[in-house]
Amino acid sequence: MKNIGGRSFTNLASTISTTSPYVTITDNSGNFGSILIDSTKENSADRYGVQALSSCPLGHKAPFRIIARENTWADTFDFQLMVGSVPPSDTGYYYSYHSGGPWRQCPVYSWFPIDTSQTVNQGVSLDPSDDQTFVINLPFTFKYYGTNYTQVSICSNGWVALGSTTLTTYTNTPLPNTQAPPAVVCGIWDDLYPPAVGPGDVYYYNDAARHRFIAEWFKVEHLSQTGYPETFEIILYDPAYYPTPTGDGEIIVQYKEAMHLTSNTVGIQNYGCSVGLQYYYEGAYHEYAVPITTARALKYTTWPPTLMTAIELDSPDRLSRPVFSACPNPARNRLMINLQVPAGQKASLRVYDPAGRLVRDLSRMISSTTTILDWNCTDDRGRDLPKGVYFLRLSTLETEKTEKVILLR
Repeated sequence: MKNIGGRSFTNLASTISTTSPYVTITDNSGNFGSILIDSTKENSADRYGVQALSSCPLGHKAPFRIIARENTWADTFDFQLMVGSVPPSDTGYYYSYHSGGPWRQCPVYSWFPIDTSQTVNQGVSLDPSDDQTFVINLPFTFKYYGTNYTQVSICSNGWVALGSTTLTTYTNTPLPNTQAPPAVVCGIWDDLYPPAVGPGDVYYYNDAARHRFIAEWFKVEHLSQTGYPETFEIILYDPAYYPTPTGDGEIIVQYKEAMHLTSNTVGIQNYGCSVGLQYYYEGAYHEYAVPITTARALKYTTWPPTLMTAIELDSPDRLSRPVFSACPNPARNRLMINLQVPAGQKASLRVYDPAGRLVRDLSRMISSTTTILDWNCTDDRGRDLPKGVYFLRLSTLETEKTEKVILLR
């Protein structure tokens, strides 16, 4: 506290409160004692006690109010604290996760070469000239920002756009931007020049076994400065096999090498060019981004962030224990439940209300050791459950795990 008034305090007391459902205050008083005019004082001898619940979403901005008083004088201070770190996002629709990060949604870098020098998984060479875009039919329907697409446009300048476009835009801009291609995914958007002397080329490949479509820029030079070829790939995943809470497709961009030049744009935007996620632009990263280094992968997905648990990160016997998570949490009308049950173990998954009553048995939906369950938040009779707190309980013969979920409706 700083005293900017016209008199000193001799015994300044305070209380703290919050309206956040995810924060518990265990000690609401913090006394500051005497504070002279134009001086500061900490309540280090009488600290507040504030604790976030384990169900608190990462990046939740918890509102707080402190009321300070002495005798008949009082003043009120309002502020916010963000709980946990967050990945880059547009408006909370698509998020960007990096390989090696702390979230469950983080990708694992695994380079999948498709250039025609490979003996397996040879892609189709587009052999583009300068500033050329190719429209390719997708092997599956890909939903992007709520719109379904059956084609993708691959541009020599380091980007793909969902749907069909004749644009060959080479001057990169910030995102979102009406000067950028609609429904674009920018791997390294710059004035790239595949026809330069060397092996530079652009390829695409339908990886039917893994239900994904890959576009690769292989050793493609920048027109502005040669000698700095870029190698990266953009991968679209079939939403039917990689479901998300919104049904939108997941995108992974892999960088075999770090970006050589800084005059690039990395990120995504919707068809209307009104919503976008600018991961990188002209030497500046998003405030929550990590640098694009050699062997880096970025995933764009509509799954909100959830931290990995200590058992997943540290336990040597993690493969012998069941693990599950639910997203989004809080939920409204749909909950995606990710289950990992060790092979050979029978498992049940049931939903209980706060009174301990069984409201839904989801056990029949468990069909393999790794299962994604799509629950519409109804009871066993098909009725919508009212808003409130519920508990998911995963049980096997050896252990039991419970996770609290909140329905908002």
